[in-house]
Amino acid sequence: MQRLRTWLHVLTVVALLVGLIPPPLVQSLFHSALPETIATPASELAEAVLPQPEVAVAAALQERAAEVLLQTAPTGVLTVTKTVDWNGTTPDAGQQFAVTIAGPDGFTPINGTITDGGVITYSVPLGVYTVTETSPGTGWVTTYTVNSVANGVSGVVALTGGSSSVASFAPTTVSGTIYRDFNANGQFDTTGETVEVALQGVTATVYDSNGHVVGTAQSDATGSYTVNPTGQGPYQVVFSDLPAGYEPSTQGAGNGTSVQFINSAGDATNVDFAVNQPCDYCQSSPDLFVPLYTNGDSQHATPGVAASNPALVKVGYDSYATSSDPDAPAAPTTMVAGRELGATWGAAYHRSAGKLFLSAVQRRHVGFGPQGPGGIYLVDVTTNSVTDWLDVNALAGFNVGSDPHTGLPNGGGGAAGASRDLASFDAVGKLAFGDIDLSPDERTLWAVDLNNRQLLELPLDPQLNAPAAGAIVAHPIPDPTPACNNGTLRPWALAVANGMVYVGAVCSGESGGSAADLRAIIYRHDPEGADGNFTEFFSFNLNTIDKGCTIDVPPGTGHQCNGFQPWTNAWSTFTTSNNFAAYPQPILSDLIFDDDGSLILGFMDRTGMQTGYQNYRPDTTATTLYTGATGGDLVRACNVNGVLKLEGTDAACPQHTGSASESEFYYREGMPRVGTPTDLHDEAAQGALALRRGSGEVVTTLTDPTEAQAGGLGWFDNATGNLSTAAASGQTRVYRVFDGDSTTAQFYIGKAAGQGDLELLCDPAPIAIGNRVWEDLDGDGVQDAGEPGINDLTVTLQTPTGSSTTTTSSDGNYYFSVEAYTAYTITVATPAGYSLTAANTTALDGANLSSNDAISDTID
Repeated sequence: MQRLRTWLHVLTVVALLVGLIPPPLVQSLFHSALPETIATPASELAEAVLPQPEVAVAAALQERAAEVLLQTAPTGVLTVTKTVDWNGTTPDAGQQFAVTIAGPDGFTPINGTITDGGVITYSVPLGVYTVTETSPGTGWVTTYTVNSVANGVSGVVALTGGSSSVASFAPTTVSGTIYRDFNANGQFDTTGETVEVALQGVTATVYDSNGHVVGTAQSDATGSYTVNPTGQGPYQVVFSDLPAGYEPSTQGAGNGTSVQFINSAGDATNVDFAVNQPCDYCQSSPDLFVPLYTNGDSQHATPGVAASNPALVKVGYDSYATSSDPDAPAAPTTMVAGRELGATWGAAYHRSAGKLFLSAVQRRHVGFGPQGPGGIYLVDVTTNSVTDWLDVNALAGFNVGSDPHTGLPNGGGGAAGASRDLASFDAVGKLAFGDIDLSPDERTLWAVDLNNRQLLELPLDPQLNAPAAGAIVAHPIPDPTPACNNGTLRPWALAVANGMVYVGAVCSGESGGSAADLRAIIYRHDPEGADGNFTEFFSFNLNTIDKGCTIDVPPGTGHQCNGFQPWTNAWSTFTTSNNFAAYPQPILSDLIFDDDGSLILGFMDRTGMQTGYQNYRPDTTATTLYTGATGGDLVRACNVNGVLKLEGTDAACPQHTGSASESEFYYREGMPRVGTPTDLHDEAAQGALALRRGSGEVVTTLTDPTEAQAGGLGWFDNATGNLSTAAASGQTRVYRVFDGDSTTAQFYIGKAAGQGDLELLCDPAPIAIGNRVWEDLDGDGVQDAGEPGINDLTVTLQTPTGSSTTTTSSDGNYYFSVEAYTAYTITVATPAGYSLTAANTTALDGANLSSNDAISDTID
């Protein structure tokens, strides 16, 4: 089955490290053995040992090393010693064993023989040499040992030396900050459009020049850490234990990557490390996708405005109405017309492909698209072309419900465009789909099947082909404990975060229940666990939420001011004063985790999906036209020391006074008309949410954001609960997606639910390839503390369409910005007199980005 996975090309730094060997020396060994059942010599030991040179010899080699870039490469001494353990048999002192020594570029391989106890010495240029022995015969096993480390393949010997290492110094303090780099600029931004937050629990380990751990610490709640090393410097600092899904961010002024070096005495501060989840990256001003509804059947045999009106638009994130003209902000951009989509709610943007998934929704008075209730559509956001991606109902074993719509017009308003659509009334929230979402690696589409109350797991291949029935996994959502009283568990909301999938639902109270039976429940599903695993993550009784009046028309009369009510199939339950139909029924429609771990919940009013603008009630004879009035909600559960606390239940998660009838954290959701706030609607939220990381605000869909009978968006401050204000103008951040004048309100549903889910058009997280070229003084292929970077070397990035070059910085670092899903080759020009060190050597404990990956590497 499909599981959550980390992106192959993730947020920055795929470490391609190149170690180069200067003058002069290192040691190596190798060994082989034969099973005792063989009647010939049972084991063999072959060793290649480079003795420590005399002081005078070392001095001479170092002097030559100073000229390494201008003159002939220096040499070292390679000594091969052969020892055979005859395992109790008669030794054959004359037996010859064939040995081959291969070296760096330009070196002619040496082929020779050696006998038991023999010693052969070679004077060779410094570099990496591979010693191998031809098998003496059947059953012989050869073991090679280098610096007391044995293997059974070959002996890799690195002849190194030089005096470029950093001088030792007394212990110092190492400190810094670990943070989430939402905008991937390599800096810890604490002000401006993107404000970043600390990350707790990341480990900083300090190594000395011998590779020994001399100190360790974990970042605290502020992201800070401090290490007091027990040994002398220079030091290597390695960051590890990142939470699942997090990757190193782009190198920058506030991010030295996951392996950093301290080469001078004195306290080392600001040794900072930036990380992020690739799915959390977003540019500062993305567009927002918004599905829209038009009264009528977009698939009508005689196409009308339901077919031609927009079914999907996009809005600039920085859009808002102005006090000088609050009712006429710039119009949104039309992307797709109704004939291609019909009614959709769930939205999930596949940023790597630049395509948007949309799922069908059951909404009274608005018909489905060409695929019916089982439809999932794929929109190319560059061309606006639509693909009928998958009709789930067409797959064997799946049924998200049948189309209940009847008698829908082709659009329009008033009596000519009114419909009864009887069976659709009770079907709202019970068939087709709720929310959809993508896994962070974009290889799984999750969808809530309302008809069967289950979570669907749909695997995605790189070409985004629709999966076959056998590849889709259905996870039934269990009843809560205790079970829903006088009602049914009704899921809708979905969020993928922290390596888990979260599903939001309500206990509906629809079987003769009261407001006391209404509960909100969030389940957590582990995609790496067994099918159908769910844990109750957070829940609360909905009658504890302070809600204001759904509508106050005429002013002062107040209707439906008593909070959420049980789901109903009876129009008689509604309040219909002045022909406005109101009766707030909860659908937990959206979930988002804020940057600090708090949970933001979007509640849709089911009544908004059961009603329209100037439409009939659900019976066969009535002729009165009614307009629905929605009363959703925006609720916060604050992360207080790692525990979620519902607003108003803890001093750290307060409620603010909005109108006379209610107090809540987000207190300005009541008809936030620009310039003239009113309390005609205390609860104007419609249940869809979007959050740009680091913005400090959440966007939600609203009724009447700027004028009556309109629909649009509002930006709310996650610290104060107030409507956000534009930094440049101080203007309240609300936006009208569709207007409410007499010629268009009936097309777009008016005060009823006129918009679907919100989705940000975030670019893919940037990727950088690179890291460091350094002088590998001991030739072990590992970046050790005190081994300096090499400056001003040319590094070439070869792509399928061309190449680009850069030069290493003073500390040997280099980086290229690259695209995902593309093959790249990195090549470093080796300076004269240097040779490549041992490639792909095992790194220090926990230092998975500190070993050498060779002089030329391909990443795809």
